[in-house]
Parts: sequence; structure tokens; C-alpha cells
Amino acid sequence: MGPKSTKSSAGDRAKGTASSGTGAVRIYKVRGEASGQTPPKLIPRRNASASAVAAHQRGRLHAAMIEACADRGYSATTTRELVALAGVSKKALYQRFESKQDCFLATYDLVVREAVERISDAYRGDPDGEREADWTNGLCRAFNAFAAELVERPGPSHLALVEVLSAGPAAVERIESAESVFVAMIRRTFDQAPDSLDVAPGLIRPLIGGIWSVAQNRLLEGRAEEFATCGTELGDWLLRYRCADDIPLLGIPAYQPGSRADHAWGDAADERSRLLQAAASVIARGGHGELAEAGIAELASVTPDRFAANFKDAEQCFLATLEFLSARAFARAIRESNTASSWAAGVCLAIRSLSLQVATDRALAHAAFVDRPAASPASRDRRAELMRAFADVLFRRAPSDCKLTMLAAEAIVGAVWSLLQRQVNKGRPDRLPALSGRAAFLVLAPIIGADAALDTINSELRSPAGDAPH
Repeated sequence: MGPKSTKSSAGDRAKGTASSGTGAVRIYKVRGEASGQTPPKLIPRRNASASAVAAHQRGRLHAAMIEACADRGYSATTTRELVALAGVSKKALYQRFESKQDCFLATYDLVVREAVERISDAYRGDPDGEREADWTNGLCRAFNAFAAELVERPGPSHLALVEVLSAGPAAVERIESAESVFVAMIRRTFDQAPDSLDVAPGLIRPLIGGIWSVAQNRLLEGRAEEFATCGTELGDWLLRYRCADDIPLLGIPAYQPGSRADHAWGDAADERSRLLQAAASVIARGGHGELAEAGIAELASVTPDRFAANFKDAEQCFLATLEFLSARAFARAIRESNTASSWAAGVCLAIRSLSLQVATDRALAHAAFVDRPAASPASRDRRAELMRAFADVLFRRAPSDCKLTMLAAEAIVGAVWSLLQRQVNKGRPDRLPALSGRAAFLVLAPIIGADAALDTINSELRSPAGDAPH
């Protein structure tokens, strides 16, 4: 979102205000349209003020960051490559920003602020016009404006929605701040409704997460232009969650992460299983960032050569561990759902099972919801596979007459995933069992209706939940 992609047509320049400096800056196109060559190093004119030079350099660095993230990704871009693309010195980079990450976050702030301004303008419509007869019009305009951001500015949108996942914990606060703008917009819309129906406050952020997920997928798949027709459909989908009653927290005991034996691997006699178990133990203690080939091999009591015979590197071992942990969790959830009398009841039981497993298994929680590096295509592909498997758990027994579009199904999966991820990233996975009713409502409300969804949840999840899964 924000200014036009640095790959847009020549002559297009987007203006904005940099959060890291004073005054207005211009985001420059850093490559020539015809030659594709990086411009020469900037040499300030003798009569240029220091503030003008600083603003000019920041603008070029913002543009270079957008283009580098679109071409190579944030994690793969070096500081040397960034300054070469911007046509400034490394000294200039460190004069304007503390680090590459600081430059990225400042660019993210600028991109998001400009996008929010455009979307907010669309939401408000004509301030001098007559009062709108349809209270949902503003929300529809905002969705369409958001869709336009993806189509017209894919480079900045890619940075703000995809690459931000690679920027580490420092980006989490930025993401939440951006979400808050849209939370307030949705709240204002529902306050204008002529009836008493509303959306539970605890569902709005997950619903925004579902929309973000759809947008991310379109950008990663190179299908951003398809999003242009999604705005109205996503707005209609969100409105289906309105109901007269809130979804109460369930009285399911809160489990401390790792309070049960996390990994029932049996005797783990074969070499590969021991390596996966060792990797899971490391992830449970410190996360993906602590994984190293030598440490995993030592913990699994195998030589480094035997590690290399099973996995190319620690990243491949991590992805294999994630695949094992998630497959096991999904299999348990499916077994639970198969005991239910209906598809809707099965969704409740499957989500309860998944919530309990994430709450009790540190390795699963970290690998699936915290350690999702967006740096490599392999990581992104594995995440997409995980989301598809998650969708299968939720919709595998859906009634044949279910009138659910592919877009809505994708948004639902993203919304539930967002709810789970938020609690894990906040260090509160133990709350997930109590939130399983809300997660089930996210799946059921747009399909069977909000009232029927509440009835099913109260029927299936109000009884004692029993122990955490074995």
C-alpha cells in the first residue's frame, strides 16, 4: 500500500511524509524506465539545504526498499545492495536511519499512512453530501479502495502485507497500529446500523486478519488484479457476523504451554525421527531462530554427517518438523470432528482439539504461528500448504448445498488462523481453549447464520471439555 511501486510507469512519483525525518519527502523512482540502470550517487547542489538533501536521500532509500523487497525480499536484501539501488552512500543510510530494519519500518509507516489516508477518504465519501441511505456504503467504498491499493500499488502493498512478516518482533506493533485504524472504521460502521445487531469486539481483528490473508495470497501468487472485484464480496462476508448476542468465553480450563508431554514420538528409533524430535525440542525452548545443524545433531545423538544425509540445512529440518507437528495436530482434529453428529458440530470439536493442542505444545505453537519466516519461497510454500490443510479440517464435511465462495472460505481460514496466531504471539496460548467458541463462530456464522452458529457452539462446547489431547 502507499506510493506507486517503483516498477510503475516513468514519471509517476508519489509524495508522503517520512516518519523518520522532518518535512515532506518524495519517493523517487530509482531505476530508469528504459535502461534499468541504477542512477549515479547523489551529489547535493551547493545551494541545497541540509534538510532538503536529507529528505531527498530518505525518499530514494524508501523507494529502494520498496523495489528491493519486491525483487528479492527484505531478508535477502543486504545493506550494500540497498544503498547501491538508492544511489546513496552507506554513510548516508546510517545518517538517515539506524539500520536496514529501521529504514524498512520507516518505509512501512509511510506506505501505510498514505494508504490509510486514501482508504479513509473513500470511507468518508463526500463530507458535504447528503446523509447516505445505506449505512454500509462507506464500508464498501473502503474495501474497494483497499482493493485498489493492491492493484495500483503492488510493490508498496507487497512490502506492507508480505515482507513485514520478515521484519521481526519490531514490526508487530506496526501491524497492530495499522489494524486499529480499520477496527475503528468497522466499529463506526456498525454504530450506524439501524438495528441492534453487532459484531463481537473480539472478532473484528481476526476478521481483518482474514482479509489481510486473502490480500497476501493474491500478491504472492501474482494475482493482485483479481482483488479489484473482491471488495464488495469481502464487505458482504464481514456483515454476516452480525448477531444480537456476544460469543462468551467458554469455561474450558486454561492449560500452560507444555503442561503435558509435547511429543509422543515412541522410541524414535530411526535417525530422521530423532532429528525431528530434537528440532521440535529446540523450537519449543527458543524458537526457529535457535536451530543449528550441529546442535540438532548433538541432541539427536547423530553425527553432523548423518544430519546432512537427512536434511540439507536447519531450515529444511525446521520445515519437516513443522510438517510433522501440523499433520499430527490436524489428524487429531479430524478424528474429533468425525465423532460429531453434524458438520457444524464437527467444526466445533475440531477447533477445540486444535486450540488445546496449540495451548499445550510449545513446538507446534512456535513453529506454526511464531516462526513463519516469509524470507524464502520454501517457507511461503509450506505456509500455503499448512493453510490448505487447515481449510480441509474445517470444510471437509461441509454440506453439499453450502453456498460458500472460494474467497469467503479463504478469508475464514485466514480469520481463524489470525485469532490463534495473535494469542500465541502475545504469549497467551493458554487462552485458546476458552476462545474456541469464537473461532468456531468465525467458521459457522457466514455459512449457517449467526444465530444457528451460536446455538451449535453452546450445545457442543458448553459441556466439560475434559483433558487436553494426548
